[in-house]
Amino acid sequence: MTTDTLSSPRLKKVAITQRIEESERQLIVGETRQGRSALVEGKFISHRIGNDISIHGCDGLELQDSHVVSMAPASIIMTILIKGELEFAYDDLEFHIGPNSLNRITLVNLAQPSSFRRKISKDNNVFKLNIMMNNQWVMSRINGNCTVSQFVAQHKNSLQLPLSDEFNNLVAQAFKLHKVETFLEKVALESIAMQIIELAFSHLESSQIESPKEAQQKMNLTSIEEIICYIEANLSESLSIAELANRFAMSRSNLQRKFKQQVGLTINGYIRKRRLEVAKQHLEKGLVTITEAAYEAGYNHPANFTNAFKKEYGVPPFNISSANE
Repeated sequence: MTTDTLSSPRLKKVAITQRIEESERQLIVGETRQGRSALVEGKFISHRIGNDISIHGCDGLELQDSHVVSMAPASIIMTILIKGELEFAYDDLEFHIGPNSLNRITLVNLAQPSSFRRKISKDNNVFKLNIMMNNQWVMSRINGNCTVSQFVAQHKNSLQLPLSDEFNNLVAQAFKLHKVETFLEKVALESIAMQIIELAFSHLESSQIESPKEAQQKMNLTSIEEIICYIEANLSESLSIAELANRFAMSRSNLQRKFKQQVGLTINGYIRKRRLEVAKQHLEKGLVTITEAAYEAGYNHPANFTNAFKKEYGVPPFNISSANE
């Protein structure tokens, strides 16, 4: 893991990506500020095992410089890089992995939804596999206090592993099944995914993972933590106290009282603070202009955003963005 920045003011920001299959090639296209644009060409894997595990992979060529920005759900995410380079981040947790990196496998625990960013670089020939596991699927298989339970109990815990021949061979087998259609092909791909998960967690079992004293309690989300997860997953949407109270079957007054007791902020105060934090991260990375940051943070006028930003961080937002220009 490094602190290398993912930002460049010349890169395009991509909010939505979509896979397109043609007769002879597959493309990942994205909605950029300049319109729809092809980002990656190659061979892709995309398969789900119920609601518990999703498998995504790419063996292809990146066609232009751009950034993918999205929201990663609460989950445990494994990324295996076989070839090429990867730069990605979950909130402020950044990774830069290349062909000369000793550790080319990352395992990250997200106890709550987090902002995800990935840099796409022109002419980067990348071969990678991602496996995303539902937190509850992992927790339901834990018995007692072990390194795995400690790992999944703390938000943004991460582990990096070397790329062994065993990992390499399993990923190669998975890509032979990139166009799964039959029952046996699906079972074969799912079996390979389970072997990769078993191999990664066997490394985790032998690692020294420190966890806070409250780790065991954090494994069972309280109602307020569930509300926070919902807010984080819908931070860019319009959120109201009435909607939250109705969704979580609580009165508005009870909801606000409990939230303030556990979080130390009002609900609206928490939403404003998190939107400003995300805006600050995007400004620091050069992903947005001040006007775009203001809009994403829920402010109709950049001046109001500037005032709120300065009150929160002590400096106006143009001080943050200009440092990256």
